[in-house]
Amino acid sequence: MRGTRLSLREAGIQIGVSHMTVSRALRGEILELKNIESIANWLGVPPSRLIDLQAQDDQLAHQLSILLSTYPRIVQPAEEFIAKILDGSVQIEVLFNAFA
Repeated sequence: MRGTRLSLREAGIQIGVSHMTVSRALRGEILELKNIESIANWLGVPPSRLIDLQAQDDQLAHQLSILLSTYPRIVQPAEEFIAKILDGSVQIEVLFNAFA
């Protein structure tokens, strides 16, 4: 919640869920429907939008799993590239430009 300077606890209070639920949501974990609805209402989006995002994430994870198991030589370079994106040493725009 860095961009808004809102802590997990503060967000949870505003949403009406526990701070652990907010944390699980941010990590993309499966949530109870009532919590998805609460978060969607707080965000001002229909709950189906959040559920659709989870399905897209699951499909992408499955596709990446197939790719990495089919071409094991790319596992280490992919891990290194992702680590660089996450630590900020490579800007995500590099990836977007590669596919533009």
